[in-house]
Amino acid sequence: MNRELSSARAFKPVRALVVTPGDSQYLDATLEAILSSTVLPDRVSVVDTSADFLLAEVKSDWLDVISVPGATSLGQVIAQIDSIEEPLLWLLHDDSAPAPNCLELLALEMEKGRTIAACGPSQLDFEGVKLLSAGIEATRTGWRMPLNDDIDQGQCDDRSDVLALGTAGLLLDWQKVRAAGGLDPSAGRYGEGLELGRRLHLAGHRVVLVAKARVRHAQESFRGERANPAELRRSRYYNAALAVYWFAVPFIALWALGSGLTRWLGHTVRGQRAQARAQLHAAIAFLTRPGKVVAGRSRIRRARIMARARLAPLELTRAEVRAERKIAKKIELDAARPAPLEPVAAAAVVARRGREKAALAASLVVAGILNLFLTRGVWAHPYGGAWLDLPSRWRDLAEAAFSNWIPSGLGEAGMADPILAILCMFTGPFAAVGISPSKAMAFLFAFLPLISFATAWAGTGVVTRAPWARTVGAFGWMCAPFFLIGMHQGRFAPSLAHALFPLIVWAVAGLVRAHAPHLAFGVNGKEVAGELGRPHTRAFVGILALLVVGAASPILGLSGALVYLVAGIYLLLTHRPGGLIGVLAGVPMLVAISPSLADALGKGHLPTALLSTAGMPVQTPNVPTWALLAGVPLAAKELLALLGAALAVLAVIALALPERVVSARISWLCLLAGAAIAVLSASVPAGVDENYNMVATWPGPGLTLAWVGLVGAAIATLDYLRRPWRKKPILVLGVALSLVLLIGGLGSGTYFAISPTPGSFQAAPNRQVPATQQGVQDSGTRSKVATLRPTSDAIEVSLLRTNTASLTGRNVLSSPQTPGEGAAAKLRSAVANLASNSGTDVANELADLGVGEVIIPRSVLGSDEVASPSTEQALARNLAEKIDAAKGITRIGSNDLGILWRVRPQSARLKVGDQVVPSGYLSARAKIGASPSVRTLKLAERADSGWKASLGGKALEATNAAGLQSFEVPANLGGTLRLSINPLWIWPWRLAYGALVLGTLAAAIWPERKEVVTWKLGK
Repeated sequence: MNRELSSARAFKPVRALVVTPGDSQYLDATLEAILSSTVLPDRVSVVDTSADFLLAEVKSDWLDVISVPGATSLGQVIAQIDSIEEPLLWLLHDDSAPAPNCLELLALEMEKGRTIAACGPSQLDFEGVKLLSAGIEATRTGWRMPLNDDIDQGQCDDRSDVLALGTAGLLLDWQKVRAAGGLDPSAGRYGEGLELGRRLHLAGHRVVLVAKARVRHAQESFRGERANPAELRRSRYYNAALAVYWFAVPFIALWALGSGLTRWLGHTVRGQRAQARAQLHAAIAFLTRPGKVVAGRSRIRRARIMARARLAPLELTRAEVRAERKIAKKIELDAARPAPLEPVAAAAVVARRGREKAALAASLVVAGILNLFLTRGVWAHPYGGAWLDLPSRWRDLAEAAFSNWIPSGLGEAGMADPILAILCMFTGPFAAVGISPSKAMAFLFAFLPLISFATAWAGTGVVTRAPWARTVGAFGWMCAPFFLIGMHQGRFAPSLAHALFPLIVWAVAGLVRAHAPHLAFGVNGKEVAGELGRPHTRAFVGILALLVVGAASPILGLSGALVYLVAGIYLLLTHRPGGLIGVLAGVPMLVAISPSLADALGKGHLPTALLSTAGMPVQTPNVPTWALLAGVPLAAKELLALLGAALAVLAVIALALPERVVSARISWLCLLAGAAIAVLSASVPAGVDENYNMVATWPGPGLTLAWVGLVGAAIATLDYLRRPWRKKPILVLGVALSLVLLIGGLGSGTYFAISPTPGSFQAAPNRQVPATQQGVQDSGTRSKVATLRPTSDAIEVSLLRTNTASLTGRNVLSSPQTPGEGAAAKLRSAVANLASNSGTDVANELADLGVGEVIIPRSVLGSDEVASPSTEQALARNLAEKIDAAKGITRIGSNDLGILWRVRPQSARLKVGDQVVPSGYLSARAKIGASPSVRTLKLAERADSGWKASLGGKALEATNAAGLQSFEVPANLGGTLRLSINPLWIWPWRLAYGALVLGTLAAAIWPERKEVVTWKLGK
């Protein structure tokens, strides 16, 4: 560096300022380029920003070395060095080597225009081939236009005035720049060029690109150790806050907060921890330093003599940038494409994909027709069996779904069934267009067979790409006998879990990049074309499916979470992407079901909580578990040996396949685990059915897991046996076994489509109460309907809060509680007085329980035209006569539902004295006037310590009125009444649940590049 500076000078004295973080690998090349310039600067200053001042020992008579430790931008450098006396300042980075005529062209341009305050060169890569920048083109918020790695062909030589310029090679008229406020130290190295360009324009100056001047720029600050993505993002927030009008600055802050959190979450769930931290740090750094924004806007305000509208022609719209970035994305994807297949193999792969799509289309048509026959009874609305409806109003469903109170007849403490939260989210859009939750639920239930076929088709793609094998596997999954039995019995939750479980298999396989490829013959042997799709997107879709499956069947959800966990640990140990996703995949599902499981654990019913599913307990048909596993219709005994043998042969062969060792053993592990769960279910009680018989839990979830293994092993074997290079006898065996399984699956579906199943639901009107009472139930009074069914030794009574038995009135995860003596005894006493016609004030007793109407169903009474009624019908008619004689109870009519009576005085869920207080499904909020006397607030719910009430901000003291909840209202107290049952932890749980669902949904729809790979297997 001891060369003398040439006597050649620029037109005005120029000082070159080269900023370097120590002795970098590009510094010598940059200084040599300066010395090779046709016009040399008068002074060259090298600014060392390293902490140890590595250039201190450099001795030269043509440059001086300045130490500014810790400076991260040119603005900070200039703010700390001595005053600059030269009229022109030439800014260079250590990795920006100017062309020989660069300074000459810049100085000539500066001499031509009196209003030019800054001019800069085009920036090329360090090899001088690709064009990196031809001025900064950006939107008002700093979204920049990419150049897509264009080769420099002079395509930007006609550009002149630009919005801003990069600081590498930038020549400044220092007097004008200093008068406009100099460089902003707070803009940072990534944003100071854009900020300076805008401010110079507003100060009445020009910013000009000299396109023929060139600088070779390595852009080290965008990669390697110098890269700082947090500072890059912060500088965009900062420039956006300076560019907008003052009243929009708070919106920029909100944008920074939301964008930082969203990007942090997106990168975190994808395992990109460094990028996640950078996004969060950028938002924090911007939001915690509002003084810098104030100072930056003050600097612009002092310099500005022109309106902001002057910048509009130079700024881009978001549509222009979006279109160019779309092109950049396409270029990136094209560059990432793998080596193409040989033409022969490529044609074979295209043909295979065409056959696969044709098979899927044809199979969907057949599956759709079969679905219509299987669920034809659902369209008239299901009733009976295990089916339970939802409240008629979505608001009531939302209130019950996230509560720890079960609104049964008298109410009971316990967490709502987790499936209610899923149904609440699913039925919300339907409710917005006037469709009730029950109808939306029935609509989903009607298409579960078709959904199960579609998900099974996706899941079979993990094992094989053969259309025939995938068709067999999908129909086998759709027509699984235990699934169809559950559908016929109205078992919504386990049927939903069965329909969605293949998505978990599909997602985990995508996460570990284990999707089955296409095989084809090329000139040089077999080639493979694997379409991995979007693995992270698939993983998050699987996590959403896992959430639904876990809410419908906790044991299946925990099994799926375990699969994700094993996959995540494997990816972490092998240092592959996606490990953190697999490890944390079960968190949303665990958050959803953990309150219910904890509630069941505290009551000593954890096995029931794990193995049970939502719905009315129904007796399981007397079918051996091994028969259901074999996929045989109940009455087709003659096919038992044939189909069982076929499945057993395929599963056993899978263990011996040399190419299927891992998948076969995983399939058998699923088969054995599922069979164990199914057998265990037979010994765990789920509750009592409508005839008060103890019922065991439904083995469907265990059979679903077992069916995953059975179908997986079977189609793996079929795929192996039917490959075109196998010998003819093996091909014949594969075809024969495929036909046997396909005929068995379709035969199973056909059988259940035309034959009844024990415990099946019926197509019936979706109400058990009169329309008048339904309106009262949905109003503020929230009165109940007492349904009476007399038997030879008792009277069965049930209290309905909705028009039918509701899914919100049960919690199968918490085993049914034994009725206590308080509220249950009061109900028994009221019914006994009603049946005995004892002369007591039974109407008030019923009103205290919130009963507004009494009904004896028509199914118990029988037809009025029957001359000789049965014993039960006679008992029911005798009971009706006694109710007619009761005081305060008036018969209002008889119709197809039964005989109806109305209770007087008016009953309501919530009363203050005799005044009816409007109430919600569970909570209440209403205005109550003051009274000079002490009153009692009566709630027609079982007494529980969780109930809290306040009036006018003052907490009310709870009392116990014969087992029902009540509160004492002091004299002269009025105001807004607030009644709730939710403990303090319920709101944090709701927020966590909602945040996890929204975060997972956002991650599932986050754009991701599609992964495609090809490789050769050889001859």
